[in-house]
Amino acid sequence: MMRKQAFFLLAAALLAASPCLLLLGCGGCSSTKAVKTENDSAKPSVWQLNEGAQQIYAQLALSQAAQQQDIPLLLESIALLEKGKPSAASYGEAATALADANVPEALDIIKKGLALYPEDALLNLLFGEYLLRHNAVAEGTAHMNQYILRHPENKEARLELALVLNKNERFAEAENILRALAAKDRTPFVELQYAKALAGMGKQEQAIQHLHKALKAAPEYVEAMAELATLYDKQGQWQQARSMYEKIRDTGTGTPALFLRLVQISLLLREPEKALSYAAALENDTAFSLRVAGLLLENGYMPQAEQVLATVAGHADAPREIFLDLARIAYLERHNPQESLRWLEKVPQGTKEYEEALLLHLQVLFDLDQKNQALALAQKHFETYPQAGSLREAAIRILAALDRKPEALALARKAAQQWADNVPLQVLLGTLLDDAGDQQAALTHMEKVLTLSPNNVQALNYIGYTLAVQGRDLDRALDLLEKAVSLAPQKGYIWDSLAWAQFKAKKHTAAWVSIQRSVKEGGADEAEIWEHYGDIALALGKKDDARKAYQQARELNPANAAALDAKLSAL
Repeated sequence: MMRKQAFFLLAAALLAASPCLLLLGCGGCSSTKAVKTENDSAKPSVWQLNEGAQQIYAQLALSQAAQQQDIPLLLESIALLEKGKPSAASYGEAATALADANVPEALDIIKKGLALYPEDALLNLLFGEYLLRHNAVAEGTAHMNQYILRHPENKEARLELALVLNKNERFAEAENILRALAAKDRTPFVELQYAKALAGMGKQEQAIQHLHKALKAAPEYVEAMAELATLYDKQGQWQQARSMYEKIRDTGTGTPALFLRLVQISLLLREPEKALSYAAALENDTAFSLRVAGLLLENGYMPQAEQVLATVAGHADAPREIFLDLARIAYLERHNPQESLRWLEKVPQGTKEYEEALLLHLQVLFDLDQKNQALALAQKHFETYPQAGSLREAAIRILAALDRKPEALALARKAAQQWADNVPLQVLLGTLLDDAGDQQAALTHMEKVLTLSPNNVQALNYIGYTLAVQGRDLDRALDLLEKAVSLAPQKGYIWDSLAWAQFKAKKHTAAWVSIQRSVKEGGADEAEIWEHYGDIALALGKKDDARKAYQQARELNPANAAALDAKLSAL
C-alpha cells in the first residue's frame, strides 16, 4: 500500500506541472470539469486522467516497481500499459525485472513484447537467456544465433550472447564468439569474458594472458583482478595469487572473505606472521578473528593463534570457549601453568565449558604438585556435576598419587558401578586392583573391559602379559598382544609384553626382534624391560648383549637389584 501511494503522489506531481494533462477532451486542453446541475451543487469537482496521462502514470509506476522489485505493481503497470501500445523498452524493463525475480510471468511478457517488436535486441536476448536458464539450452542458443544472423552489425548482441553462454557454462561457444570480435572491439570487459571462457575450457594460461591485457588497459578493473587471483589460486601459484588479492584489497574493496583467503595463502606458504598482518586489519571483527585463530591452530601455529585469541578475549562479544583455548595453549604449548590458571578463572561456572575447564584446572594443580588442592577442588564439584565420570576419574588418580590407595580403590569401585559403560574408569579400577595385589580380580575385571571395548589396548596388554608371566594360555596371550601392538605400535611397554610372551613360548628369535623394538619405542628407561632384554639375549647365546642389558637395568636402581647382580655374576 505504501508503494502504491508513493506512485500516485509521483504521478500527481508530474501532472500538476503540466496543466494540459489534467484536461479531458479531444484536443487534450479543453475543460474536463464535470457539469454542475441544479441538483448536484454540493458534489466536489472530479478530475479524470485521459488515456495519455494514464500511460505516463503506468510507465512511471512500472519503472519504480522494477527498481523496487514490487512484482504485483509491476504486473499491474504493464497490464495498464497494454491498454495502449507499450514500447519495446517497457516490455524489456518489465521482463528483465520479472526474470531477475524468477517470476513465471516473465516469459509471457517477453513473448508479448516480441510479438509487437520481433527484432528488438533486448527482448530477443532476454528470450534466449530465459530459455538457457530453464534448461532449454539448444533452443535458447539457436534463437540468439538466429537473431545475430539477422543483425550481424549488432556487436552488443554477440557480446550479450557470449556473456549468457559463459553464465551457463557453455564456454567453447562463448570463446568462439569472442574470438571472432575485431581487435578494436576487445575492451577490458571483452577480455575478461574471453578469459572466463578460456578458463572454463581448462586453458588457464591463455586466460591469464587475456586478464593481463584487460588490466593493462584498465589497471583498476577489480573484477579482472578477482578472476586472475582465482586462477592463480586454483593453480597453486600462491605468491601471484596473494599479490593480486592484495591489489584488490588496496582498491578498498577487500571483504572479510578476501582477507581470510590472504591468511590461508600465507599459511600455505608457511608464513604465519604474514597471516597475522592480514588478520590485524579486521581484528575488531570477532567472527573473522576466531576463524583466523582456528586456521592457525589447525596448522600448528600456536603462538600466533594465542595472539589472535588474546585480542578477541578483550572483545565484549568474546565467546567463553576462547578462555579455555587460551588456557590449553598456555599450559600445553608454553608450559606456563600459572598463566593457564589465570585464563581458567575467566571461564564462568555453570557453563558447558566449565566442566572441561575444571578438568584442566585439576591437571595443572596436579602438575604443580598441589595435589591436595586439586583433590579438594574435584570433591567440591561432585554434587555440581553428578554425571561427570571424568571428574571422579581425576579424583581417583589424585588419591592414588597421594598414596591414599584404599580410598582411591573404594571410589573407583563406586564409580565403576555408576558408570558401567565408562571404559577409562573400568580400566582404572582394574589397574588399582592389580596395584592392591588382587591380580585375579584385576584379570577378571580386565576381561570385562574387553567385552565393553574389544580393541582396548590396556586391557589387551594387561591380560596378555599376565598370562605370559603365569606361563599359561600362551597362544591366547600371543594373540592378544599381537593385536595390541598392531593397534599401538609406538608403545614400547606393549612390545616388551609381546617379547616376554614369545620368550615364554620358546619363540626366542621373534622375542629378540620384539624386545629390540621395545627399547626403540621408549622402553629404554625401564629396568624390567632391560632385564627381559638380557634374559632373551642369554637364551640366544648373546652373552655380551645380556651383560650390557643387565647392567643397564642395574643402573636404573630397581627393587630387584640383588637378583640382577646374581645374573651378572653368573655371566
